[in-house]
Amino acid sequence: MMTQQRRLRHLQTRSAWTTHLRLMEMPMWVRWSSMRNMVYATRFPSRAFPPAGRAARHFDQMVCVGEAGRKAIEQLMHDTYRPLVTQDRPCPKGECPKTPAGCPCVRPDGDPGLPAGYIVRRVIRVEDSEMWVRYAQRREAIRRRRRHRLPLRGFEPEPFTSQVVDTTPDSFDPLEKDLNEVYLWHGTRVRGGLAIAQNDFCLDMSGSGAGGMLGSGIYCAESCTKADEYAKDEPGGYYDGIFAMLLCRVCMGSMFYTTKRDSDAEEGIKEGTYDSTLGDRAKYHRTFREFVVYDSDQLYPEYLVLYSRAHRDDDLDSLREQSAMKPLHMQLPAYWHNCHQNPTTDSFGVQYWVRGATRKLLQHLVTGSFSPLGVPVPEILDARRIEFSRMWSDYVDFRRRKQLKVLERGSKCIEVNEVDAKKDDHAVTHCVMQELDAEDAVSLENLDGSVNEILLWHGTTPELAEKICRGYGFQAADGAGIQSFKFGKGTYLAEDISSCLNFCTEDAEGAKCVLLCRAVCGDVFYTEAEEE
Repeated sequence: MMTQQRRLRHLQTRSAWTTHLRLMEMPMWVRWSSMRNMVYATRFPSRAFPPAGRAARHFDQMVCVGEAGRKAIEQLMHDTYRPLVTQDRPCPKGECPKTPAGCPCVRPDGDPGLPAGYIVRRVIRVEDSEMWVRYAQRREAIRRRRRHRLPLRGFEPEPFTSQVVDTTPDSFDPLEKDLNEVYLWHGTRVRGGLAIAQNDFCLDMSGSGAGGMLGSGIYCAESCTKADEYAKDEPGGYYDGIFAMLLCRVCMGSMFYTTKRDSDAEEGIKEGTYDSTLGDRAKYHRTFREFVVYDSDQLYPEYLVLYSRAHRDDDLDSLREQSAMKPLHMQLPAYWHNCHQNPTTDSFGVQYWVRGATRKLLQHLVTGSFSPLGVPVPEILDARRIEFSRMWSDYVDFRRRKQLKVLERGSKCIEVNEVDAKKDDHAVTHCVMQELDAEDAVSLENLDGSVNEILLWHGTTPELAEKICRGYGFQAADGAGIQSFKFGKGTYLAEDISSCLNFCTEDAEGAKCVLLCRAVCGDVFYTEAEEE
């Protein structure tokens, strides 16, 4: 922790949270949520979902996965890759019609050819209790229906995903193999994958990408190469060159097996004879097997994988090493409700009351960044997350300009913890966040250290806090609440929340408002003078 408080003048900030505090010695406020009393007769995944989520019994969040989880997914993609092409892979040049066995441009020896591999850029775990409960209930319904035939006839051969899943228990929970439960890939766009993670699959769109070869269902694959045929990037947009796959837990149950095109395959499922379809195009056509379910509750999108393609002339190992050193930053934080939107074209401005687990996490951050001894630590009464497209876009544009300057000069900004030659002196908020499992609420993964992007506190009046969070931005304050411009006119932030409270005024209920902000500090001018 820091021994000396630093005050930083920042050129651009983004309000991430509005936090209401009341100073008191004993907790006095208790708020109950009916959602927290929901009781489910099912078991949540013990490894994929966090303990806090299981205890609360209700959660809906997306979490950026750490390096160990990213490597597990990367290994799974490596092991399920097959150098095969079908007519469903579109021509990358947009010149060739649909061609059996793929057009010349996508064949392994073509230009640019079939991707030789995939570089995992970001992995997001989907933790949605309601979606999971629907899946678990559907799986249990299949078990009851097929109870006299268990174990069901399985896969021959085992799906490509099985070996990695079975040997990586830290990332994948055990499967109910007697019901043919399996992990499978589903190719999509980045925003499409985020929307599915938020709202589940939409059967109205099912089969549109695959042509409905086996009816109107949700198509999955054991090979990431097959799923990649339906994945798309965002040319000219934020996710240009970035593709997406969902890694889904799928309960296939009793499977209708076919080696041919059968658009009426769904009829056997409607009649109750089968639960899904396995289209085996690998047996006679030497391509891929396709796995189809016709109920969105029959699969759970557990991971969203964002990746880029590598071709035969690329150094795949070098690209993977570079990706591991500099992960992809999401356009919007994964835990935002609007994370699937494009803030440059989709306008939104909303505030969300945070759930109890997030409020507890923020309380830990307040406690860890409150330095006075012998003084009661402020208690959070409630907190809101601010999602405002225009304010966020302005912030990201500023950050991008700073990133470009860093690239042009070939060296990153001197880190905040190094400006005073104390290299172990990270910002207090950063130190506290590193000790917390907070990726589902305040993501350090999405902060860019090369431009000194960190989390800092800003104290102000309740009125100005509301104006800032309604989209007026920090220009709404225009110096209000600052007793003196010690370091020039600007937005004053601090790592120690106690210094912010001096600039706060109480509302009618005696509470104070503090903003927890993302801030791009860039190149920091350091001084120990009281005024400069």
